[in-house]
Amino acid sequence: MDVLAFSQYGDYVAEHYADSGEIGMHFRLRYTSELLSRQVEFVSTPVYSMAFSDDKELLATAGGDGVVRVWSTFSGRSLYELSQHPQSSVPIHYIKGTYNLLVSRGERELAVIDPTGTELSVIEAAAAVMYAKPLSDRRRVAVLTAEKRLELYNLEDGEYLGYVPSYNVTAMTSFAFNADDSRLLMGHDAKE
Repeated sequence: MDVLAFSQYGDYVAEHYADSGEIGMHFRLRYTSELLSRQVEFVSTPVYSMAFSDDKELLATAGGDGVVRVWSTFSGRSLYELSQHPQSSVPIHYIKGTYNLLVSRGERELAVIDPTGTELSVIEAAAAVMYAKPLSDRRRVAVLTAEKRLELYNLEDGEYLGYVPSYNVTAMTSFAFNADDSRLLMGHDAKE
C-alpha cells in the first residue's frame, strides 16, 4: 500500500497499491459496524495523494500524470478528470463543505479549483510548499514551506495573512490543527 486517505470521521478509507494500480475503498456501516469494500476502476499511473469530500460521495486522486481524478464512492467509477496537478508530494484537499479542491500548481503555488477545473484562486508562497491544509473556516489555508515556516493565506484571493511563530530551536517538519482550528500541534526535527 502506497497512499491512504481517511474520511473526516474515519468511517471511509481509501488505499492505493502501486504494484497493481488498484484503489480500494472501505466503508464502515453506521448501524451494523459491517465493513463494505469496493474497487475503483483501474488506475494506470502512480497515485500520490487522495482525499474524500466532506459528504464522502467523492474521492479525489492526484497522479503522476498530472491529472486529478474524481471518483464516485458509490459506483467506484471515474466521474471527471482535471489536468491541473503537477507531480507533487503536496497532498490534495477538499475545501470543507464544498467540492472545490486545493491542489499544487508548482513548487511555490497552490490553486483552488472547482469541479469544472476552473481556478478560483491562486496562492503563491514565499518558498517551496511542503504541505498545505485548508482550515475549517473555508477562508484560510495553512502552508508549511521549505524554509520550515508555517504561513497562512486567504483561500479566496491568495493574500498572505502572516505566519505562526515557532519558538522551538529545531525546524518545523509537520503540523495539525484540531477540528475547529483553535489548537495547533507542530512537529519538529529531532536533530539540528
